[in-house]
Amino acid sequence: METSRKNVFSTNLILLFFSTILSLLIGELVARNFAVVRNVGPSFTEYHPVYGKWHKKNISCERFTPEFEMHLSTNSLGCRGPEPGRFPERGVLFLGDSFTELVRRVLMQQYGKDSVPVVNAGMGDLGNGLWLKFLKHEGERFNPRLVVLQISDNDFTDNLHEKMFSLNEKDSLIEYPVAAPGSSRIIQNVLEAIPGISYSYLAGLLKQALWSSVRPPRSAVDGQPGPADQLTYRLVDEILTLCERERWPVLVLAVGIEPSRFERMQQLVQKHRTQLIKSPAFNQRPELFYSYDGHWRANGHEFVANQVLDAITVSGVLEQSPQTPVGQASRSSN
Repeated sequence: METSRKNVFSTNLILLFFSTILSLLIGELVARNFAVVRNVGPSFTEYHPVYGKWHKKNISCERFTPEFEMHLSTNSLGCRGPEPGRFPERGVLFLGDSFTELVRRVLMQQYGKDSVPVVNAGMGDLGNGLWLKFLKHEGERFNPRLVVLQISDNDFTDNLHEKMFSLNEKDSLIEYPVAAPGSSRIIQNVLEAIPGISYSYLAGLLKQALWSSVRPPRSAVDGQPGPADQLTYRLVDEILTLCERERWPVLVLAVGIEPSRFERMQQLVQKHRTQLIKSPAFNQRPELFYSYDGHWRANGHEFVANQVLDAITVSGVLEQSPQTPVGQASRSSN
C-alpha cells in the first residue's frame, strides 16, 4: 500500500513537471507570435546603493525589440563604450543617450589617439535626481571639461516616481537615501540566474507587466504644471548651479519636451549662461524615430550627434589643454 502511494506521488510529480514545461512552451510561443514585448534580453542595470541603479560593469549583450536589435557593452566603470586606457578625467561627460557613441567615434576620427576622452554615463528610464547624485559623488573625480546633460519629457514623471528628492515648503531639495531593491529587481535577479531565460519572450512579457504596474500613469502627473514640474526645474537648476560652481561648462540637450516646459527650461539655461540644443520632436521629424518604440533610428542618432558635435566645436572646449580651466559657455541656441 505504501509503495503504491509512493508510485502515485512520483507519477503525479512527473506529470506536474512535464505539464509545467509544456505550459511554459505554449506560453512562449503565444508571447512570440501574438504579444508585443518591448524588450527581450538581460537587464543592462543592477541595484546601486547610492544611485538606485547603474549599468552592469564589463557586459556585452543584445536586446531585441519589435522594431530593432541593439548591442550594449560597458567597461569597468559601468559606462558604455570601450575600456579607457586610463581614467578619463577632463573629458566630455555625457549624461544622456546612446548617440554619444557616434560623438566618440567622430572625435576619434578627428583627433586620433589624442582625442578628448568621452564618458557615456547615460542610462534609460530615469530622471534627473541620479545625475545630481552622480555629480556630487563622482564629478570631482572626472573633472569634466564639458557636461552634456540630456533632459527628456518623461524625466518629469520619473523624478516623482524615483523619490530620490522632494521639495519642502521653501522650495529646497530634500534628498532621500536609496530604497532597498524592490520586487521587480528581485524577480529580475532570479530570472537572470536561470541560463537563457533572459531571452525568453514570456519572461520579457512578465517583466514588462511588473514594470507597468509600478509606474504611475503619465497623465496623472504630466501635461500641466504641478509637483512634477516644480521638482524637475529645481533639480535641473541645482545641477546647473553645481556645475557652474565647479567651473564645468554644460550643454543641455532638450528631447521631446512640450512647448511650455521647454520655455521654462530655456529660462533656466539662460539664467546659468549655458548652451541649449533642442532636438526635433516626433511630430516634427517622424523619420528620425521608430514609430512604436519612440527612440531615435540610426539617422536620428546621427542627426542629434551632429547637433551636439557642432555645439561642442563652437564652445572651444576641445581646444583647451587638460590643465586649462574652462570658462562657462554663453551661447544659447534652439
